[in-house]
Amino acid sequence: EMCIETAITVTTSSGFVVSSTDYVVRVASITFNTPTGIPTRICAGSTATVAVTVTGSPQGTNVFTVEGSNGSGSFATPFIIGSLTSAASGAISIPVTIPSAVRGTGFRYRVVSTAPAVISGDNGTNIQIDTVPNTPVVTASGSTDLCPGGTVTLTAPLATSYLWSTGAITRAITVSTAGTYTVRVINGLCTSSTSVPVSYTHLRAHETVI
Repeated sequence: EMCIETAITVTTSSGFVVSSTDYVVRVASITFNTPTGIPTRICAGSTATVAVTVTGSPQGTNVFTVEGSNGSGSFATPFIIGSLTSAASGAISIPVTIPSAVRGTGFRYRVVSTAPAVISGDNGTNIQIDTVPNTPVVTASGSTDLCPGGTVTLTAPLATSYLWSTGAITRAITVSTAGTYTVRVINGLCTSSTSVPVSYTHLRAHETVI
């Protein structure tokens, strides 16, 4: 807490002026160090823990809130990404969830307390938030129930990169054997995947392929 010496001046009904500086107001005060904990590149929607050291004495009703900026580092309209009700000082850990609405490479975060009302500096480093791709919808060039000698081409939607269960890293693969084929679409650190079953129809002895 900090002490403030306050001068008080009183004018009586007779016009006498009485001054005093004997009154001391005690105001709770805290400070933060630089918050840490969120890596410099992370997927939207991921969770993390923000660590900050509090010096001073928060009041009993205090709530610590972690605010996130927009993708360019502005806190004009901050996102609330985590909170903790606590009057503790020292090392504080606050669980957070990275907002899915933020895009960009300049995301930052800071810690705010309510009792007393104090705002920390931001983390001091730009953070890139990668978007998690939608679950891919694979299109097939034809039937996925193959006849002898047949093939089908499986094509994933557009993405930054791809990884198929066959080891292929192309957008499309052509297969000729039955099985389940899984593709993972990748955007930075974030991935999403889906699987496509391909079956094989065996001809009976009297049937031929035309």
